[in-house]
Amino acid sequence: MAKIPGGLTRKVALTDRSLKALKPAPAGKRLTVWDARMPGMAVRITDKGAVSFFAVRRRAGATSPSWVKLGTYPPLTLAEARDNARDALGALLDGKHPRTIAEEKRREEASQQAGNFGTVAQDFAQRLETGKIHKANRGGGPLRNAKEVATVVRREFLGQERDGKEWKTSKRAPWTERPIGDISRRDVREAIEAIVEDRGLYAGRHAFAAARRLFKWAVQRDLIERSPCEGLSAVELHGAPTSRDRVLSDNELRLVWRVADATSYPFGDLVKLLLLTGQRLNEVGQLRWIEIEGDLMTIPAERMKGGIAQTVPLVLKASEILKGIPHFASNEAGKENGEKFVFSTTGGGTAIAGYSYWKRTFDASISKVAKETGETPMPPWTLHDLRRTVRTRLSSLGVLPVIAELCIGHKQQGIAAVYDLHRYDSEKRDAMRKWEALLLTIVAPQPPPGKKVVELHTRASA
Repeated sequence: MAKIPGGLTRKVALTDRSLKALKPAPAGKRLTVWDARMPGMAVRITDKGAVSFFAVRRRAGATSPSWVKLGTYPPLTLAEARDNARDALGALLDGKHPRTIAEEKRREEASQQAGNFGTVAQDFAQRLETGKIHKANRGGGPLRNAKEVATVVRREFLGQERDGKEWKTSKRAPWTERPIGDISRRDVREAIEAIVEDRGLYAGRHAFAAARRLFKWAVQRDLIERSPCEGLSAVELHGAPTSRDRVLSDNELRLVWRVADATSYPFGDLVKLLLLTGQRLNEVGQLRWIEIEGDLMTIPAERMKGGIAQTVPLVLKASEILKGIPHFASNEAGKENGEKFVFSTTGGGTAIAGYSYWKRTFDASISKVAKETGETPMPPWTLHDLRRTVRTRLSSLGVLPVIAELCIGHKQQGIAAVYDLHRYDSEKRDAMRKWEALLLTIVAPQPPPGKKVVELHTRASA
């Protein structure tokens, strides 16, 4: 056999024993050993003793042979090397380099992986959480409820639960490994029906809304041609949403306020501010210090359902609560002080999350207090019921409907929305002061049963 420049050659029937007995090549040289049992396969040994398998053959149309590295010994076994050499030699005979074939295979696998439902859903959730998916109307901008949709996608379709700051898989999700294009209308229907059966109509409604948004996004990115949600009726899947009419009574308001007083930051303060302002949960929950100036809170348009910035007058009690909230150190979470979130468990770096967990804990405390004081157990309620309660109580205080609607962030309707551009800031402040006075009267500590309350009058000066 001819000598290969730069090294020494020989030919043997390779075995594991002979491979282990190979000695390093002379300094500056390398030894080539050809396998007598697999023509075209060689082993090269460096002067450091490194042993590598190669497949060697001239490709169709090439003038010199190609040396294709198969792997090192060990961990690649002799048997595995011969199998790999057979494939590589066949590819060279066909005029293809194995590296090209491997790269094509890698790209195909990556393409298939990128098209898996789990990969697409994960990408969709991350883009929602970072504000990279925008509204199609109202001038664009990040979706107002983006993080809520992302949470539903993670929990219902990726089987994830929040563990501290991270989402971790806690249960098997049936669609994760399937190509997203294989998800059928029947798959969606059965998934939503299972969610309704397991966790109720409310959960099913939000899961279907999140699924429709996810698949619509996948269509827009040319990942699928049609959404499997097309042709499915939301009402048939999870029933029509019922109009809620829950307004908290005086006793319930007193109980909620008492528990909020005893609940640690941030949730207790958040509940009280919701009651004092009548705003939506995320409008207050994602509040930043930069949005508060004096006794005025301004909620930016992108966080408002109506897409118009909302100015909220801060009554004395609301200002007092905000003054008692900790201001985290500058740059502690990578943000300047003003950019930090008011309600946070991460030093102001991110807004409070996991409302369902906080609410369950809060409800447990309410049940405990009610039992200890002998009060009637509080029926189920939602944080949005606080907003409805504020709006209803404003009417009971004689506040004009247009002012009451503006107080809670509703837009004017009809012709008034076009021609009446007055901000009504002073009228809103007067209305919210009336509500504050009533609320503080309701939640004030009650005298013990049977004890008379004597009203003290200031004696007139002589």
